[in-house]
Amino acid sequence: MRKVLKTIGIVVMLLLAAIPMISSAAAEQNVCRDLPSGTQTPGSAIIVSLDTTIDSATFYAIDEEVPSGWMVTGASDAGDYTSDPGHVKWVVTSGAVNKTYTYTVQIPGAAADGTYAFGPGEFLMEGMGSASPIDCDTDVTVESGAVDLGEPNVCRDLPSGTQVPGSVITVSLDTTVNSATYYAIDEEVPSGWMVTGASDAGDFTSESGHVKWVVTSGAADKTYTYTVQIPGAAADGTYAFGPGEFLMEGMGSASPIDCDTDVTVEETVEETVEETVEETSGDSSDNNDLGTTTITDPETDDESSSESTASASTTSVKSVATTQLADDSAEEVPASEDAGSSMFAIVIGAIVILSYKLKED
Repeated sequence: MRKVLKTIGIVVMLLLAAIPMISSAAAEQNVCRDLPSGTQTPGSAIIVSLDTTIDSATFYAIDEEVPSGWMVTGASDAGDYTSDPGHVKWVVTSGAVNKTYTYTVQIPGAAADGTYAFGPGEFLMEGMGSASPIDCDTDVTVESGAVDLGEPNVCRDLPSGTQVPGSVITVSLDTTVNSATYYAIDEEVPSGWMVTGASDAGDFTSESGHVKWVVTSGAADKTYTYTVQIPGAAADGTYAFGPGEFLMEGMGSASPIDCDTDVTVEETVEETVEETVEETSGDSSDNNDLGTTTITDPETDDESSSESTASASTTSVKSVATTQLADDSAEEVPASEDAGSSMFAIVIGAIVILSYKLKED
């Protein structure tokens, strides 16, 4: 009997040793907010990007939050920005991949000069025990006299952080026209990178590696965006955009596109975000309360199997994720292939040891 108890103890120790392999596999999951650079003016509209890194997750939910009183006017990929004012939400129920979402938000015309904070916003991906706050940029500075009307400009805004080969990124071009009524922009991406789409009917097919916009009348300050895919075989290193150029009414010659120029690519991105474990007290509203929205892991919600209807316009992200993922939560997907294989080998070994000991006794 003592031998059997000893063997069971060994099995338990082996299983406990496998737990860190599983938990570490999800450490790279993240959502990184990329806000436009520079100072913004009251009444202007800006484009915000959310770069998602899913690791091995197959489903997730994102709940982004903008500064109080700012109005979201659009969101990519059918993001819900109407059901909960001041929030933008996305829910992916299966087949998740690394992706960049964008949305447009308008600064109130009466906004006072100062710094405005986004978020915190939160996200929950398969394999996470609890929701995490959206990472990276948080603040935008607003000044009523921020724009020098004597300087027409096009400012490039590239995603922050290190990118991986094969991924698709979203680039923004913020145009300031001063009094110009017409202009032309010719953007240029790194050699070998493929532009896959452009806002406002931008031309990205007539000349490989370029994206072009031409406005012949009625020009106004505007933000353009385009998506570009990094080659899967791209070597680690820093890649330069541009120079690119623009020409507006009143300018004697074309000027290079301003602001961001470089993107760093690495095949294996080192872990940049550490999982934060917060102590839970009787009042957890500061950690998990975003207005009326709470995100809950669909695999750990005991009531998930009883949900039958999901509507982002009438329910929180919690109910949306719980309902739509009820079928998926019946099967657990390993956090990673390596961790899953290691766990399987340990369990098999433990079973063999236990069987042998029981037979020996």
